Amino acid sequence: MPDVRILVIDDDAASQRALKLILDSDGWEIQMAALPDTALQKLAAGGWNLVIANVSMSSLSGPLFDLLKDLSKTEGSSLRVLFLVPAIAESEALEMLERLRLPYATKPLHLHDFLEQVGDLLRAGGAIAGPLQGFREGGPSAPKPHLKDARRMKAKEGEGAMFAERDDYAYDEEELKKFEEEERRKAEGEPSDSDSH
Repeated sequence: MPDVRILVIDDDAASQRALKLILDSDGWEIQMAALPDTALQKLAAGGWNLVIANVSMSSLSGPLFDLLKDLSKTEGSSLRVLFLVPAIAESEALEMLERLRLPYATKPLHLHDFLEQVGDLLRAGGAIAGPLQGFREGGPSAPKPHLKDARRMKAKEGEGAMFAERDDYAYDEEELKKFEEEERRKAEGEPSDSDSH
């Protein structure tokens, strides 16, 4: 697997640890920046495949946001940016991110959707070849730490959850295998089962 470098820009220590817990299990290099100046220094050093930035920290009109916006729009760049939008910044941030067509995820995050976005962005930047495998909660060979560990960690610290619960539906093993097979076929350009009907 190629080296993947991810910079997380977030001043919430519990969110940093939760993201590191989830992303570290693939053996990727994950670095944190809790201050805008630190983030700018790390960005200047280069070599990142993905930047995950909390919009509350980057401000929608500050130099950090402007730099991240420009980096995400640079043609031919392998760097991708994913903005995290906490509930307190949601109304203003979502409108701007939609207008600028910048990728974002709202907090609390849904693990599956978040990792799918991370995988798509890393693939689009050429950092990984295919979709992330085995990350779904309760999956048969899930190498990723269990989502409940990240939730428990945040709850212990008395803060809101970083990852949202989805108690209304869970994949059973057969559905999970079918979904992963569909994803593999899409990645390899093969027709899927749904295309043949």
